[in-house]
Amino acid sequence: EILRITNSGPFPANVAFEFKEPEPEPEPAAEGEGEANDEAKVEAEAKDAGEGAEEWACVFQVEPPQLALDVGETREVRVWSFPKDDKPYAAVLRATVDDNPDAVDFKLSCKGATPTVQLTGPWIPEEAEGTEGEEAEPAPATEGEEPAEPEPLLDFGRQLLSRDSTQTFTVKNTSDVAVAFRVDISELAGLEEFHVKPTQG
Repeated sequence: EILRITNSGPFPANVAFEFKEPEPEPEPAAEGEGEANDEAKVEAEAKDAGEGAEEWACVFQVEPPQLALDVGETREVRVWSFPKDDKPYAAVLRATVDDNPDAVDFKLSCKGATPTVQLTGPWIPEEAEGTEGEEAEPAPATEGEEPAEPEPLLDFGRQLLSRDSTQTFTVKNTSDVAVAFRVDISELAGLEEFHVKPTQG
């Protein structure tokens, strides 16, 4: 993301940026639990004080961290996010100006996501495909074992000579981010009997 910072004051300005912990949403406390909740909040803040700064330093970055602006000058500030795990992250980017007690806060958030896809094809029995909008259930497993998933297989079986036969499978994006895929057909090199399209998307 790009922020545009303009010095609208009558003097040159020095702007510094730093990350802060976002304030948690207040939760209504039950009668008699106010003191206990306050103690828990203090403990949580003390714990997050050391862990949060390190996590934000790994996830959010700002460039440049400081600006020197002449009167009327405008500069761009870039903010990046690099999530490390499949979970949401949040922070506050605080901009402070020399000799100005009022800071400006920018709320930041991002969600880490791993690209994943689901393949559906004729190797899945029709009774296991489920209704529309429902995911197919894997085959039952014996006690202590993980449910076995059918291996993707396109079996054309017996086929008359000079007759075409087509089988299809579906690639579904099951993640929270856009996914690019490519079908590896290197093992079909030199085999004119098989054609695959599309091979990427």
